[in-house]
Amino acid sequence: MKKKLWSVLAGGVVAAGLAFGVAAPASAFPIYEDSNYRGYAYQAIWARKDGLGTINRKGSSMRAPAGGKTFYEGLGYVGRSVHLRGNVPCLSNIRTGLGWFQTWNDRIQSYN
Repeated sequence: MKKKLWSVLAGGVVAAGLAFGVAAPASAFPIYEDSNYRGYAYQAIWARKDGLGTINRKGSSMRAPAGGKTFYEGLGYVGRSVHLRGNVPCLSNIRTGLGWFQTWNDRIQSYN
């Protein structure tokens, strides 16, 4: 009985959240799996994140916050980095701080 009651209560909380539209934080921004803002979009809702889960090393475009974020090659804010802001339709065009023929496409693992 307790399990069923908890399920009903939890369902009501989720429904209430959906009905009132829980807003994402102002600092939220999407990182897309494909260029030109296509494919799966990871919603970066944390001000700082040391790992991007399913989008680790898969980001190809993003709509970074106006103030910008610093993105890192490694987990935990380590490795080479680049500061990006605004719309970035193709990370393949960004080579800042990398070696010859390297781009930021499919390279980002953390940001702050």
